[in-house]
Amino acid sequence: MQIVVDGHVEFLINGIWQGGGSGTVQLPRGAAHSVRIPSGTARIIQVSIGPPYDRFATDMARLFAEGAPLGEIVKAANAHGVELG
Repeated sequence: MQIVVDGHVEFLINGIWQGGGSGTVQLPRGAAHSVRIPSGTARIIQVSIGPPYDRFATDMARLFAEGAPLGEIVKAANAHGVELG
């Protein structure tokens, strides 16, 4: 689930861009998705639950705490099937 706190955010969900302001967007389980802010700024909270995401979040938290370079973060994300771009 994505929670848009403020600003305008667009979500690409299974190949279709959907836009919206404050509120929530429910992502279908396993859906390929991306997020973009077409102009200005926005604040988003992402809520993810489940074993695949738990391992990804644990690795990301460790890498950020260690001050890992971006290349290492991208490599770790890719290992979990997450493409950062």
